[in-house]
Amino acid sequence: MHKNNKLIAFILHPLNVSEFQRKAYFYAPFDSIIRFFLKKISPFEIKSFFSKLPPHVFLHEKGIDLTAKNAVDLIFVMCPLFPDELMTKKEESFNKVLAAVKLCKRKGADVIVLGGFTSIATDQGKQIQDILGNSSLIITSGNTLTAAFCCEKIKAAAKIFGTKIEDSRIAVLGAAGDIGSACSIFFSKIAKEVVLVSRNISVESKIFDKILSNKKSLIKIEKNIDSAIKEADIVLAATSSYVPIIQVEKLKSGSLVCDVSLPHNIPLAGLNRDDIFVFNGGMGKIKTGKKFSRKLDAFSFSKNIIPGCLAEGIVLALLSEKKDFMLGRGNISEENMLYMLQKASDLNIMPSDFFFYDHFYSEVDFGRKALQTR
Repeated sequence: MHKNNKLIAFILHPLNVSEFQRKAYFYAPFDSIIRFFLKKISPFEIKSFFSKLPPHVFLHEKGIDLTAKNAVDLIFVMCPLFPDELMTKKEESFNKVLAAVKLCKRKGADVIVLGGFTSIATDQGKQIQDILGNSSLIITSGNTLTAAFCCEKIKAAAKIFGTKIEDSRIAVLGAAGDIGSACSIFFSKIAKEVVLVSRNISVESKIFDKILSNKKSLIKIEKNIDSAIKEADIVLAATSSYVPIIQVEKLKSGSLVCDVSLPHNIPLAGLNRDDIFVFNGGMGKIKTGKKFSRKLDAFSFSKNIIPGCLAEGIVLALLSEKKDFMLGRGNISEENMLYMLQKASDLNIMPSDFFFYDHFYSEVDFGRKALQTR
């Protein structure tokens, strides 16, 4: 670690077995050996073997300069479980995430980012914080800046395609979740109508009360995804599903579709319809003179792209005071979203370019889709 650089530890997991097999070069310390091994065993055997591994560091990136005065070091820590296991094996998942956090602490991390389903398995990190108690160590789900990036990307897409948010119906899938609820509150002050889609939301829900307290929009609750998206001008997918749940053919022609979930809630087929615009909403981009290592370069699509949660961890590490507003479900405020956006911008971290899966949209793409969506 460079002297005086803050160290951010990013705890993550593969999205699924096939992604793990494809990205063995990124996830494994000895990639050529692991890739050969993975080709010889079944998906069931991969999951069984993988889940028996302890948390471990598989990437250490030093000296990422953000401004003339600010640089950080990163370590990537594997939590060896897949999303379905993190959702269903509650005790095993929590213990493994806790072990990963303790490893990060031993490595000297200043900030620990709970990526992907590791935050869901720990109540957005609150359960971990309760065990560790008060300390100078910051633990974050990264959902505040991720939600802010989603809202910014939706506004930017609407501007490109001439969609007026104030005249639009927005469907938020996963509206009871941390990111979904924050974005629902944000757009309830702007949009014509916000449709809250979740199995866990009702008129008695606290999140429903929060939305109603400041809303300008018409607010509806919908349990059925197909019913919610068929008339939506804008769709935000932010669920904890680990398989795609949106049928692309059900999306309204001309709609803008922001998928923040990883694994994605929308299948790759979303790219095949020219009359809709589907994009990843939760990613950031670092402007830096640092050339990433081969592994990190592959992870960032060679475009310095990082998850919004990791971007938040970097920002928190470089703040002059400790912030802990990002732990626990449903605590994201618009004020904190705007605050994190500004602090990220000050460090040359912005919302990412428009892309979906590994396809980055070109000017030709925008021109073709603009003709179809208007």
